[in-house]
Amino acid sequence: MSVRERRAVVATGLIAGLALTASVSSCGAPQNDAKQTVLQIGAIPDQNPEKLNRLYGTLSAELSEKLDVPVRYAPVSNYAAAVSAFRTGSLDLVWFGGLTGVQARLQTPGARVLAQRDIDAEFTSVFIANGASGLRPFTSADQLVELKGRRLAFGSESSTSGRLMPQFFMGENGVKPEDLAGGGPGFSGSHDATVAVVQSGAYEVGALNEQVWRSNVVDGRVDKLIGLAEEKQNFIPLYPEGLWLAVKTDPGN
Repeated sequence: MSVRERRAVVATGLIAGLALTASVSSCGAPQNDAKQTVLQIGAIPDQNPEKLNRLYGTLSAELSEKLDVPVRYAPVSNYAAAVSAFRTGSLDLVWFGGLTGVQARLQTPGARVLAQRDIDAEFTSVFIANGASGLRPFTSADQLVELKGRRLAFGSESSTSGRLMPQFFMGENGVKPEDLAGGGPGFSGSHDATVAVVQSGAYEVGALNEQVWRSNVVDGRVDKLIGLAEEKQNFIPLYPEGLWLAVKTDPGN
């Protein structure tokens, strides 16, 4: 399925869900109300801000046209800010990762899952390395032990695919955070940034989501990098990832 088709599927799911979400004030407001509330959507900042602005700007326009209400994408500075903005009601609809989705639902009673991308039902992470590190692609999970003593970068500390699951896989194969160079991992803040810091040599190894890695490979941004452990090698497990959450559906409860 192409990116355009995936976006259409997600938009369709969101439109169907939002049509039933009575508590989103903009959906329930009269169409002739000059002060109609804007539906605020957001997302965890897992990639380059310019790319996210384009992506969610396009989605906002599609939702606004189909729902016949104003929709605005409101960027946030980090993963925790996305959870906080959803909890306080500053954002009505947010795309979260697995970990932040759990955090948001625990902190926001009545939050409703509206949609999930097809690829997020079976998602995965990848480990990458700078070619100068001397590391070569792994053929089995137990080779993750070779990460001991290396400078490793995760994305955001709250990232499912860029920190939580890779750290879990490392632990399952005998690698603790304190086994890394410097006594622990570094945090780049996003998947794109992880690619950049490993490409630059600031870190020898990084972990990020498979989709962003593939996109960077296609765009030719990884000339100094190699994939150490990828889904195609069949030893990095799949797991469910991102989802769209909306504010509570029944204002009476």
